[in-house]
Amino acid sequence: MTRISRTALQLATAAAVAATMVGCGDDKPTDPNIAGGDIRGSVNSEGLVRTFILHIPPGNDPDAPSPLVVVFHGNTMTGAGMQDLTEFGRFADEHGFLVIYPDGIDGGWSIGCDCTTADQLGISDVKLIETLLTNIPSSFAIDLDRVYLAGFSLGGTFAQVAGCEMVGRVAGVASVGSSLPTRLQDDCPLQTPVPILYMLGTEDPLLPYSDGTENFLSAPETLAHWASFNGCQGDAEEVTEPDLDPGDLTRVRFERFSDCDGGTEATLYTVEGGGHTWAKGQRPLGLAVGVVSQDVWASEVITEFFLRH
Repeated sequence: MTRISRTALQLATAAAVAATMVGCGDDKPTDPNIAGGDIRGSVNSEGLVRTFILHIPPGNDPDAPSPLVVVFHGNTMTGAGMQDLTEFGRFADEHGFLVIYPDGIDGGWSIGCDCTTADQLGISDVKLIETLLTNIPSSFAIDLDRVYLAGFSLGGTFAQVAGCEMVGRVAGVASVGSSLPTRLQDDCPLQTPVPILYMLGTEDPLLPYSDGTENFLSAPETLAHWASFNGCQGDAEEVTEPDLDPGDLTRVRFERFSDCDGGTEATLYTVEGGGHTWAKGQRPLGLAVGVVSQDVWASEVITEFFLRH
């Protein structure tokens, strides 16, 4: 695979190349492929300069395509905030995949509701992902058969929207703090099964777990929808995780349909007593969003899920 030089990678301007990728600081390695590290970069998508952070694991081989996990932040957050919240980098370093944290426009994503700046401007964040997938491989080899999407809250909603629109180009989707948008029930162009995982809290004040809302299915309805779409057979495996921190007043259980078409699955992690939070993460939206479970780490759960697919 043709690669631009590391000097060009760090110094070229957006006018010279489609993607400008600039090192985070002088203390960062000059060659992330050797020592690993973060690169702050930008691409031009639909006439706008869009920024992101790309995490490279140590020892990355530019000639051996690596999986890529694209992580979408919650409403009003940033890619940097999502990086701090999830710490996917430590799992990327262990398992050898790349992680990219894009920045939404005004902290939001285009989800088709006319309720975010991107939607109001007619900007497609799916096109942003496609631009990233076109430009990043010029410097870092990406296995385009192993591109995964994960997100929290509004970012979890967008991960599902993008998973639907990027037909055949997404190997798995994980959504925390967002169930299935009702409009995607009948307006998702997917024609083949896709592995999908949800993690939702029963005490989420923004998204009622059992009842859903006008715009979102309940958690049980979401799992049933994907189990049906993925052609899953039999009953779901049900497991209650160990209560590692009784003081957090949560218990975590999961239901997993694994006998599904194409080797896919449909999985729901239920955080009993959990709020609108990222398990074992911080509270990015403030204390009002509820309890953060310490019994599982959402980032670890999602990494293991992606590795299965």
